[in-house]
Amino acid sequence: MNSLSHHWGRTQKYNSYTKSDHETWRRLYHNAHMTLDGRAHEIFYQGLRAFGISSFEIPRFKEVNKKMQKYGWNVVGVKGFLPIEVFGDYISRRLFPVGVSIRQNNQEYVAEPDTFHDLFGHVPLLVNPDYRNFLEALGCRIIKWHSNKFTIDGIDAAEVYTRLLWRIIEVGVIGSKEDPKILGAAILSSPVETRWVFENAKVIPFTNRVLSDSYREDSVQPYYCRINCLQDMKSILCSIDNNDFLNNETKTG
Repeated sequence: MNSLSHHWGRTQKYNSYTKSDHETWRRLYHNAHMTLDGRAHEIFYQGLRAFGISSFEIPRFKEVNKKMQKYGWNVVGVKGFLPIEVFGDYISRRLFPVGVSIRQNNQEYVAEPDTFHDLFGHVPLLVNPDYRNFLEALGCRIIKWHSNKFTIDGIDAAEVYTRLLWRIIEVGVIGSKEDPKILGAAILSSPVETRWVFENAKVIPFTNRVLSDSYREDSVQPYYCRINCLQDMKSILCSIDNNDFLNNETKTG
């Protein structure tokens, strides 16, 4: 295992999960699925079926990996909130880090990613090749620029790509203005944030300019960004690679 990530790896000790842990998984799954009610992008539902991520019990990583083999990715167990360079290292090698612990029964929101957020929110989307390629490419850029300091329009390059990851992978919206769908894992795994996006939040077309804004990980967002389609992710990444960041921005929507 790469030196950046070996410290963070953990084995999923499945027999250590309690009855309460599995009940928590079922409750979280049910609440999130009911709140989404078809408002997630179609690849999310495809991925749940393809990877066998159901409400019955906490999935076994080994079983999920058997179903992910043909897609060229695996999930790996981790403990704690990963530094961005460690997360980038994992995904650059087509390994998606999944927390081995699950929140307590009465917690609807946790600041630290856990089994539910990672397996329910992130992993199903890996069924799609555009999503997989974008995630891997982001990881490569994050670790490259983390160790080789460079700025893009005055912002640390690794931070620019980290913000891109946040705006699309964690809290992204996709589709038309009239029929937006959820793409971001933080929204998919949170009924509170799902309702916020559809009932209260400002949703704007993605432009590179939003990457000049910092973000908060511990609350709902003041605004969310919408891309038109999955193929937009590649063009956005290319525009940043070409340093076409703020002056000649890429706009979607």
